[in-house]
Amino acid sequence: MPNLSGPELAEKINRLSNEIQIPFPPVIGLTAHATGSEIEIFIQKGIQDVLIKPFRQYQLAELLGKVLKIACISMSESANTMPTNHRNINLESFLKYSGDDKEALNKILISLADSIQNTGSELNNSFNKGNYHQVGLLSHRMLPNIRNLGGDAEAGILQKLETLCKSENPDKETVNSLLKNLMPGLVELESELRQLTENH
Repeated sequence: MPNLSGPELAEKINRLSNEIQIPFPPVIGLTAHATGSEIEIFIQKGIQDVLIKPFRQYQLAELLGKVLKIACISMSESANTMPTNHRNINLESFLKYSGDDKEALNKILISLADSIQNTGSELNNSFNKGNYHQVGLLSHRMLPNIRNLGGDAEAGILQKLETLCKSENPDKETVNSLLKNLMPGLVELESELRQLTENH
């Protein structure tokens, strides 16, 4: 923005909301060049979430729904989306790999669920050991499958973790906060994948 950055604006909004004693409103950052230090500044200034350009319309709708705590209708146009109890799992990429073979698809889904579970544990272990470089590598490794499954909120967090952990001295509290926000979604995705294998 001319003469004012997003973090500066968020800081002004925060200061004004304190002065007039109203709750701090939701603020979403939008950037094309997110570095680890930028994401740290966004979070420190009160920006709740960051959308990295380029993005799709449904990603914005889902992020707005999350921040505003409202249910959004998914605008993803995939015909190969399987509804479960909590979310839609996009199986399009994985159906291609399986050759539309249900048994092969089940094996892929079980492998994905195991991978999500194991990588989630590895992320926590790496963070506890202070190995932020490994947290970034694991986030990078996990990102494509999570994105292909339609886990846009989790993919966004993984992207932030990857970027943040590339910086020389990542902020421990910011990394910890992102991991805490990520883990419930990973557990849910893993559970949904296992549920799909039982239903096939």
